[in-house]
Amino acid sequence: MFDCAQYENCNECCCPVKPLLYNDLSKENKEILFYHRREVEFKAGETIFKQSTAITHIACLREGFVKITAEAHQGKTLLIGISQPGDIFGITGLYVDEIHHSSFQAITDIKVCLLEVNSFKQVLETNIKFSLSLLKRLNQLAIKSKNRTIDLTSKTMYARVADMIIYLSTIIYKSNKFTTTLKRQDLADFCALSKECMIRILKSYKEDKIISIKGDDFEIHNLNELKKLSQYN
Repeated sequence: MFDCAQYENCNECCCPVKPLLYNDLSKENKEILFYHRREVEFKAGETIFKQSTAITHIACLREGFVKITAEAHQGKTLLIGISQPGDIFGITGLYVDEIHHSSFQAITDIKVCLLEVNSFKQVLETNIKFSLSLLKRLNQLAIKSKNRTIDLTSKTMYARVADMIIYLSTIIYKSNKFTTTLKRQDLADFCALSKECMIRILKSYKEDKIISIKGDDFEIHNLNELKKLSQYN
């Protein structure tokens, strides 16, 4: 754990990708929010926040990727999304029941800034612009979550796998050719499918020359066809 005092006495955000919400912070807000800020490193596979535990800190991701999962019935897990550098997470549950409603686990080695929750609340309650920006962000996430729920319950298995590949390519890795550190079970959880079913569909896409896969290396050869497949209900 590092105390971030090396970064201008914590008066400014030093993240390589600065969260857009921080644009609405005054100098006084930054002093409050960053006074107890701590930089923490996690190895791939380590848990940052566990579902159903108390919210004591809000996290800002500095480097690496974090997967967001929710535990369902009968021990099943759903991969809700992936956090990228600049994302703030661990907020859901704030002012409601004060517990985390998802688990957050490092996909790669990561660095996060942990913000003490009471300091975060103090800024929220005194800076309406910051609060409205956060509300807007949470509403955007709620809309995405609703749309994803609709997709998972209405789309075919093949469409869900196509959605997953497009999401990784366009949102996470921003390239038609990428290497993922997500396990096959993670990919299956993202599609709400069994691992065997997800692998079978990937194989069919590979045989149709829509994509190529070698280990963890993916390459999309026909993005238009993949987009068409993602629209099949």
